[in-house]
Amino acid sequence: MKKEYDVIITEVLQRTVQAKAPNKEEAEYVVKQQYYNQEHILNENDLIVQSVKVKKA
Repeated sequence: MKKEYDVIITEVLQRTVQAKAPNKEEAEYVVKQQYYNQEHILNENDLIVQSVKVKKA
C-alpha cells in the first residue's frame, strides 16, 4: 500500500545589483523600488540554493 508524503521544495534566488547613492539606506531604497517596479526580475540564473525534503503527511 502506498503512503502519502508531503514534499517541500525550497528555492532561494539572489542577485547583486549596483546602486549609486549617498548612503547604504538610500541605495537599498532605490533598489527596492526598482525591484517592486519589476526592473529586476530574478530567474533560474539567480538560483543559489535548492532543496527537496520529504515528510510523512
